[in-house]
Amino acid sequence: MIDDDATVMAETPSTKTDFFEEEMMDLKVRYEIPYRNGKSHGDEFKLHVQLLEAMTTLFDKNILRIYDNKNERVKNMSAKKWSNKEYYKDHFNIHEEPSQRKTVIIHRIMSKKSISDIKHEPSVIQLLKKSSTYLRAHFWKEDEVSLKDIGFLVNYAPTKHSKEFVAKDIFERCSESPDVEWAHAPQFQLIHGQPRIKLAGKKNPVKTHAFSVQVLTKNASMMNKFLQKIYEDDHFYVPYSMKKQFPKAVATTILQQNKLLKDTWVIVVVGIHRAVMSHIENDILESSGVTAISDTNRTDKSGKWNIIVKESEFKTIRKRLAANVHTWVLALPVEVQANTPDSFPPPKVHQKNGYDDEDDDESSYGQASYMSSCAQSYASFDDNDDDEQFLSPPGTKYTSSGLSYASALAGYQAPPTDTRMEVLVPSKATPRESQQILASIQDAVKIANLEAEINSLKTLLIGATTPSTVTETSTPDISSTNERMSMLETNMETMTKQFTTWMQEMRKNDHGYGSQNHIDRPAHQAPEISQQSHQKNARPA
Repeated sequence: MIDDDATVMAETPSTKTDFFEEEMMDLKVRYEIPYRNGKSHGDEFKLHVQLLEAMTTLFDKNILRIYDNKNERVKNMSAKKWSNKEYYKDHFNIHEEPSQRKTVIIHRIMSKKSISDIKHEPSVIQLLKKSSTYLRAHFWKEDEVSLKDIGFLVNYAPTKHSKEFVAKDIFERCSESPDVEWAHAPQFQLIHGQPRIKLAGKKNPVKTHAFSVQVLTKNASMMNKFLQKIYEDDHFYVPYSMKKQFPKAVATTILQQNKLLKDTWVIVVVGIHRAVMSHIENDILESSGVTAISDTNRTDKSGKWNIIVKESEFKTIRKRLAANVHTWVLALPVEVQANTPDSFPPPKVHQKNGYDDEDDDESSYGQASYMSSCAQSYASFDDNDDDEQFLSPPGTKYTSSGLSYASALAGYQAPPTDTRMEVLVPSKATPRESQQILASIQDAVKIANLEAEINSLKTLLIGATTPSTVTETSTPDISSTNERMSMLETNMETMTKQFTTWMQEMRKNDHGYGSQNHIDRPAHQAPEISQQSHQKNARPA
């Protein structure tokens, strides 16, 4: 092993007060390097060195600090000694995961930036893409390496429900299940993931945002049994193994989760201590549109809570809370109010919208039965055009059709169709036959006009039924309707004149139009049918 003398660029954490480090987050990162050609080649550590060099070049020590597996801070990752494997292994442990075909390196960092922010820096993301490697957060001990994501949970919004809220809900469900005890659940982590599935014949995958359940690989089967038992009635737990056996059911689940994300809004309240919230939560839950009250990562710092509501009730509930929250708190006993630190802001509704801010034995213990039941509860995925906008979660720039998500919500105007009408005329027509032809054409035109107006009214009604508490009230465009009616009347008048002229010519000509078997109706005479939607989506992007 190379001697690590004075040239070693490593230092133990200082005993002096470090004001910069006090403001940093203590995080663990997990760097995954997939095997090349199905095996490790022994030089994967060099990619980790390149990554740390890029990170330390990008951020100075007041923003980011790297620690090795001895808990010593390391720097100057560009030094040549880091290319020596023995020297590198003296600071970082290299874990091989043959079953998952990847090399894993885990260590601490202290940072003012989140791992997501770090890896999305242009120079970092470019290196990760070029090397086909992954930088993730690690929520386990440094020597707990073999992990597995076993499934995802629906009916929770990761950006609105906290992990603590979901874990508490799982615990309460466990308490209500007669044959399950909390001790049956192994240690697990909830990860904000993006479940997806690619269906045969579909160009793009169907994806969503949801909490993924992560456990140690050895505990995967045990956790599967536990979750299937407590969610056996409502099937909010979807095992990833269902993607192979019931792909369409998983796709339908993802569509429903995206609809939930769209319909779930947040009202942020601040200045409320946990002890205070336990006294006023019933007042908040009296509003029928409130679905949950979730703490946040700032609940203990500023009393911030997410009041999760239905989209259609957002404005009404926000007004009610803004008018009453402070009054509810002041009405509490003094000893309850005394729990609130002086550093908290006054109790109030935040004025900004909340949007700113696979095991071998899985067939045991009813796994197959649960998946079948789960698949049946979510029916199956089909090619319903109404679901097109939910193929990706809200906020996704493009859907599979190429339209922006906002455009999909605002309504899609179909391209104009060919409106020519084919009219069959006898080779020799008598005046009586001509009158019958004219009458049948007039009837056809009337039917077409009625169908056009019905389609138009359907479009107008769709816009008009949007909840007024969230979007602007949609009203029919009267001027546009009058213009269409005027054009329809003009077209009818023009056709009548043309057929009158045609009949007069037939009386003078015994041969009539015998040489012409059919007539294509001129395109400029076709009734114009506007399918434009008047629905305006006022939801923040």
